[in-house]
Amino acid sequence: MTPTDLRPAPEPALKLRRRAAAAPDVSENVDTPAGRAAELAALEEREANLRAYEERLRTWQAQLDRQAAGGPPPAYTAAPFQRPSSQAPFARDPALEMAWEKLHRARALLEAERNQLCDERLKLRDATAAVQDREERLADREARLIAREQALAAAPPAAPAPSAAETPAGATAWSLTQAPFRAAKALFRPGN
Repeated sequence: MTPTDLRPAPEPALKLRRRAAAAPDVSENVDTPAGRAAELAALEEREANLRAYEERLRTWQAQLDRQAAGGPPPAYTAAPFQRPSSQAPFARDPALEMAWEKLHRARALLEAERNQLCDERLKLRDATAAVQDREERLADREARLIAREQALAAAPPAAPAPSAAETPAGATAWSLTQAPFRAAKALFRPGN
């Protein structure tokens, strides 16, 4: 698209009537030197306004041409009515800087507390799981112990061992050789 292809859009109908241009002051005579100076100043002011307006239009047209050619859009747009002495509000205000510093410090402390709370919750969850696991193992061990006690109580009483006077000499040797086997049987009984 070239600038010559751009046709102005038809102007929408105004709902309000336009104000009539300010009528020239007929009280001043342009034949006097003061009247000529006033008229010259007014013309110079209008000319400066028109030049500024023309410059804005040329800049805007250049941006539109760049965008139409596929170039990147401008990074920012300037404010149309910027005051020359305009500065950022609250620039370098020490009270404001201190308040921002306090806010940043408070946010850092809050984040540290949040991380600590998360760590504590994880530790508590692990400790709770460990306690529950230990309770289950204790309950299982207690159940096995009760079952073993009931089995021992239900088993017939063992025959009393013969006294040393009643056993012959060969029986003593036999009992010494059998002692390790009896101990092994006692260890590997069901329910141990």
